[in-house]
Amino acid sequence: MGIKKTELEFLAGLKGPRHWSEEDARRALSLQEASGESRAGFARRHGLRATRLAWWQARLSEWEADDAPSPSLAPAWVELLPRDVVRPSPSVSHTLPASARVRVGGIELELSVLDTAAAHFLVELAERMGLR
Repeated sequence: MGIKKTELEFLAGLKGPRHWSEEDARRALSLQEASGESRAGFARRHGLRATRLAWWQARLSEWEADDAPSPSLAPAWVELLPRDVVRPSPSVSHTLPASARVRVGGIELELSVLDTAAAHFLVELAERMGLR
């Protein structure tokens, strides 16, 4: 049984330098596995790079092994120091005496000085992640 036309079109769309999402990678790897072909053979047949498939396989395995969320905006942790930092007023232009650390998936952001722009960024990030 061959690959359906829609799947062939999907694979054709992955050629070249186009950014792959996690969903793209999972789908491509699933098709490769279902084909029974080697990664290299599948990649060659569909104009993909075997190294990209291998990179995504390793990355997805790493995420699953770490039991970490996919690269979404689900934070692993957010820490504001001191804990009583409040939303800054837009008129405040001085540096606030605080620091902050945020970890989202495998990315950690640490700010040693929490100025107004950084505070606004962290508040907006927290709101978009549903933390406020």
